[in-house]
Amino acid sequence: MKINDNLQQEITLYDYIELRYSDPINSLSLSNSKVFFGTMMGRLVYYDINKKKIKVFSDLCNEAIMGTSIDENNENLYCLIGDESITSYEINNDDNLTIRYKLYSQDEIHKDNCSSCFTMLNKNNVLMLYLKEPKSFDTPFQIYDCSYNIKTANKNNLENIEGKITMSNYIVPFEFVDDKFIFLEQFEGKVRKISIYDFRNNEKTEKEINNYSIGHISFLYLLRNNSFLIVNNYNQIDIIDEILSTNKTMTYINPTGEINAIYYYYDENNNDKLKIIFLDINSNIYEGEVSDNQLIILMHVNLNELNNIDSDMIKKGLFDMDFPYYLKANQNFIVVSCDYACLILKKM
Repeated sequence: MKINDNLQQEITLYDYIELRYSDPINSLSLSNSKVFFGTMMGRLVYYDINKKKIKVFSDLCNEAIMGTSIDENNENLYCLIGDESITSYEINNDDNLTIRYKLYSQDEIHKDNCSSCFTMLNKNNVLMLYLKEPKSFDTPFQIYDCSYNIKTANKNNLENIEGKITMSNYIVPFEFVDDKFIFLEQFEGKVRKISIYDFRNNEKTEKEINNYSIGHISFLYLLRNNSFLIVNNYNQIDIIDEILSTNKTMTYINPTGEINAIYYYYDENNNDKLKIIFLDINSNIYEGEVSDNQLIILMHVNLNELNNIDSDMIKKGLFDMDFPYYLKANQNFIVVSCDYACLILKKM
C-alpha cells in the first residue's frame, strides 16, 4: 500500500442528474463524451457531457434495466431491459432512431423462462443464462448443464448462438466481457472456484480458491493476460497473476473502510498502465495506478467535502440506502451513482 504524499489532482462537481426516490441506478456507462444509465424501474437517461444536455429515453419499462453500453464509433447506445429486449438508439440522428429487438419470438416463451433467466450485456451482445437456482438454503449442491443464448443486435437483425455450460447450481455471475463469462462457483465442502467460460472456444477454465487467502469476494474483473482484479474481505484489493496461479502480484487494503464500487481502465497515453478507482463506504473516492506491484494512490476526494455539491443531498446522506452503487472513470471524468443523483466529476 502506498499513498502519494503530494496528491495534486483537483476534482470538481461538473454536473449531476437527479434520480427518483427509491429508483436506483442499475447500470452505468461512460465514454469520452457521453453518460448513459438505466434504473431498476426502467428509467433510461442519456447525458451529453460537452453540451451538458440530458435526454430521457424512457421513464418506465416492464422490467429493470440490466445493462447499458456506448458504441462511440457508431454513435449508438444499447440498453438491456430484463430478459425482454435489447434496444439501440442512434444518437447522431436528430430523431434518435430507435430499434427494439425482442429476445423471445413469442410472449408465452418469455413468460415460461423469465423466472429462471439471468441476463448480462456486453456492447451489443446479450448473454441469457437459464439458471437452476437453489430454492432454499438447504438445497443440495448439484452440477448441471446450464443452457445459454448469446443474442447480438446487428443491423436490424438479432443473431443467436446457443449452448450449455457445466456448472454448480450455486454461482455468482460477475462479468460478461469480450467472449468470456466470469463467475464464482461453490461446491460441497465449502469449495469455491473462480471460473471463466470462453464462448469462442467452448472451453471452461477453473481456479479453486483457498478460503484463508481470499475471503468474501464482492467484485471480480478479468484483466489482460488472464490476471484478476478482486475485492475481497470487503476492503482489500488483490491482483492475481492468472487463473491457474496462486500468486498475488498486488495487495492494497483500503484504510478508510469497505469498498462499495470499483472500476479500472488503462491510461490512454500509456496503454500498459493500469488505473484503479474505487468508492468506499465513507464517501471517499481514490484513484491510483499499479506500479511495481503496488497501487499508488494519486487522487483522493471525499464527496461530502466537494465545494459545489448540494448541501441537502449531503444532509440526507449520499450512500445511506445501501443500494448497489456504480462507478466509471476515464482520463477526464468520474461518474458515480448515489442515493439521489448520478454525479459527474471532472478531473482538473
